[in-house]
Amino acid sequence: MFQRVIVPLDGSELSEQALQPGVEMAKRYDCPLVLLRAYDGPDRVARTLALSQASAGAAPVVMDAGAVQSMTDAAEAGEEDIDAYLNGQASKIADSGVKVMTLAVDASPADAIVHETEREPGALLVMTTHGRSGVSRLLFGSVAQDVMHRAKVPVTVIRPGQSV
Repeated sequence: MFQRVIVPLDGSELSEQALQPGVEMAKRYDCPLVLLRAYDGPDRVARTLALSQASAGAAPVVMDAGAVQSMTDAAEAGEEDIDAYLNGQASKIADSGVKVMTLAVDASPADAIVHETEREPGALLVMTTHGRSGVSRLLFGSVAQDVMHRAKVPVTVIRPGQSV
C-alpha cells in the first residue's frame, strides 16, 4: 500500500517521538523509512536577511568578505552536524529490520516535508506536533498544521507525550 514512510526530524526529542511509530509503520507496510531534516543553508539565510531588511525599509547592510565566509563556514558545519544527527538516528534503528534512508534538505520545514511527499507516490507521513495553541501557535506557527493542509498523502500526527 505505501512505498515509504517519511519521518521529519528537527533535532528535538519531541520530533524523535515519531521514530518508533514510523518504524512500526515501515515494518507493517514492508517499506523503507525516510528520516528527513530541513535546515537553513547559507543562501537561504542571506536571502531571508536581505528580504527582512527590505521589508522593514532599512538600508541594505553591506557584509565584508570575511563575514560572508564566516556565515558560509557556519552553514557548512551545520550541514555536517545535520548529517551526523540523521546518521545517528538511523543507526539507532538499524537493528529494527527496516531499511532507513536519510535526507537533509535546504528548505523551510513545511516546504521540505510536502515536497518530499510529492516526489514519489505512495508516501505515508508520521510526524509530531509541538502541541502549541493560542498565542504561541499564532506567533510561531505550526509546521504540522501547514503540512496537514498541504499534503496530499496520509499524515499521522503524534502529540507530545502520546503513546502509540
